[in-house]
Amino acid sequence: MKTAFFPWIKDVFSVWEPPYPKAFSNVLEIYRKEYPDFPFHAAFAAHPYSEDFARDLKRFKYRAERSALDKFDVSLRKLAEICRTTVPENAFVAYPPSPFSRTLLRGYDHTALLAGRFATYAGLPSVPILKTPWMRSRQAGGNSVHRMANVSNKFFLPSWSGRYSGLPVVFFDDVLSSGATALSCVEALEENGNREFYGFFLSSPSAVSESGE
Repeated sequence: MKTAFFPWIKDVFSVWEPPYPKAFSNVLEIYRKEYPDFPFHAAFAAHPYSEDFARDLKRFKYRAERSALDKFDVSLRKLAEICRTTVPENAFVAYPPSPFSRTLLRGYDHTALLAGRFATYAGLPSVPILKTPWMRSRQAGGNSVHRMANVSNKFFLPSWSGRYSGLPVVFFDDVLSSGATALSCVEALEENGNREFYGFFLSSPSAVSESGE
């Protein structure tokens, strides 16, 4: 049944609040304790990592349930509000792409869809400037050493990346855990002459909920 006959359906997710604890906190100082040179000017996470969040993310990320994207809509809108008051107007949104093999199996790149919606709400372009090999091991479940080794030198830039050289970068990802993916992506972008980075994430184990938990 097409939702065009029921226009109110499109408004449901704009008011539906996700069940996850809210944070929308700057986790920058937490990561700088472990990585003194953590290269972001700010790093915001919408939610602490929880079982409910992990369940919905897995539906979207691994089970090819594209409709689950809408469950994160309110969170993406609120992150975008923070972005609009924090980030320079000439910034662009970059994100770590899924390996093509995984995108092919799933039918879409989940991070690209999340980043694209976030960028739309923030009024910034979402640019697929980061590239990755055809195959790469999963980050989820590994310790910090595994995560860092898994993504070390695994991201590269296309030939046209020079047109974005020197611009501020809004780095978006679904989860900020060890910071390995973010650091590896920033290293690739620094080679392009980008020096100003802001991180926005749906969730982080380091985020503290509004209730203080």
